Amino acid sequence: MKNGIYLLMTALLLYLQESAVAQKIALEECITKAKAHFPMNEKNIRIIEELTLNTIRTIQTEWSPKVEVIGQASYQSDVPRIELPASLPFTFPIAPKDQYKIGVEVVQMLYDAGAIKANQQIQRTQSAVEVQNTKLKINEIAITVAELYFTVLILDGQKEQLQAMASDLNARIDELQTAVRHGVAQLSDRQTLEVELLRLDKQFISMEEQRNALIMSLSVYTGMEIDREVILEAPPDDLPVIPQPRPEFELFRLQHVHFDAMIAADRYGKAPVILAFGQAGYANPGFNMLSDKFDWYYAFGLRLRWTPFDWKNTSRRSASLQLQKNLVETQREYFRMELKNKDAELSAELARYRRNAEKDREIIALQQQITENYRAKLKNGSVTSSDYVTALNNEYRSRMEESINRLKYRKTLVMKSLAVGEITDDAAIVNFK
Repeated sequence: MKNGIYLLMTALLLYLQESAVAQKIALEECITKAKAHFPMNEKNIRIIEELTLNTIRTIQTEWSPKVEVIGQASYQSDVPRIELPASLPFTFPIAPKDQYKIGVEVVQMLYDAGAIKANQQIQRTQSAVEVQNTKLKINEIAITVAELYFTVLILDGQKEQLQAMASDLNARIDELQTAVRHGVAQLSDRQTLEVELLRLDKQFISMEEQRNALIMSLSVYTGMEIDREVILEAPPDDLPVIPQPRPEFELFRLQHVHFDAMIAADRYGKAPVILAFGQAGYANPGFNMLSDKFDWYYAFGLRLRWTPFDWKNTSRRSASLQLQKNLVETQREYFRMELKNKDAELSAELARYRRNAEKDREIIALQQQITENYRAKLKNGSVTSSDYVTALNNEYRSRMEESINRLKYRKTLVMKSLAVGEITDDAAIVNFK
């Protein structure tokens, strides 16, 4: 039993010794490291940009000359011929039914009405959307890291209050030990405090394991080697809040630009295209279909490609793209409404913490007086140890609530900055001191 009683104090001493040289990190450092460590950050953006550049270069080759080598060997059932009366003293040559041709054709685009540039713009806007999606995930990581960080801080605050309570219990146990020896107090009174101290031991074990799991998660997200004994620096009560712009709004804007680029490219799809071409080769027959000999041939000129009617397919595609663009606008307005609701919710929480701060201090002062009164009565034997434990629990429960509310206030300010991206009148920080 004695080992059990002093187990907590030994752990506390070790904790204090390790804290003197323990690693210290701040919330801002964790968020910065997490953003840099996020696997879809710079590396993913570089890949997207490289893919886009390759695609744009591929589209640009539409302006390069297209060279095609043509080879053909065939046999056909009949060939062009001129039938002359047998009485005439001459005949026209007849092309052979087995024909051969090899040559080259070069085609150069001269005019495309801007279709190639429009397709390149589609790739650029698509790339911008994908990059912004990556930034969206990075912002979500920052929020997750902040949640983990404050959860650890709240656990540490709870442990601090339990440590103070354990110290008080140990002091009372020592007093009762002496009183029991002199017959002033009952052994059961001391044992009641020892049982309560062991219960605190169990709470410490549970909190420690929970804290270790949270620290491990922080290590994974930030890519840092974080010790289990790390000290997380609590943000100050007058925490400066710098609203961070929500990346979703830029994503909505880029999606609009992307759909505009696609609609513009559709319009170019019906525009005329002018090409220059040249052919040259060696064939039997050549361009003279009545010749039965191999001969060189060549030709050059202009071609026109134009689809003036496509049965309104272009119009329907443009209408569909416009509907998708309108859908993005609806999503943007819905997101803005959600942010306003979130902002109102967080503002209400901040107001509640501010109003409760003074009440918490008053409650703690009264509970402290009650505990001191019970402590004196326990010493002279006028109350039982169970009564004292109840008063002590009430005091430290109030202290714990005040500590947690203080941290939750700071956490709410951070979440208002990261999750909402704007701040109203909450810069007036409540004085928790």
